[in-house]
Amino acid sequence: VRSAYASFKRYENYLFTYEKYPELNIEKTINRIEGLFKQLKDKLRPHSGLTRRHKILFIQDFLNKKSW
Repeated sequence: VRSAYASFKRYENYLFTYEKYPELNIEKTINRIEGLFKQLKDKLRPHSGLTRRHKILFIQDFLNKKSW
């Protein structure tokens, strides 16, 4: 319970950011970003032997292709 309370206190100013700034069209949920990360992990998994540098390039390329 202490951990949950501390987390709430730490992030309470950010909980309803989407209501404070409606002109930014911030979504209420994180479903879209979670879906994007799932796709990224699914595509990256078969390439487990990539070096750190190549993983970074892979991720950059993936995100550039997904940018709207």
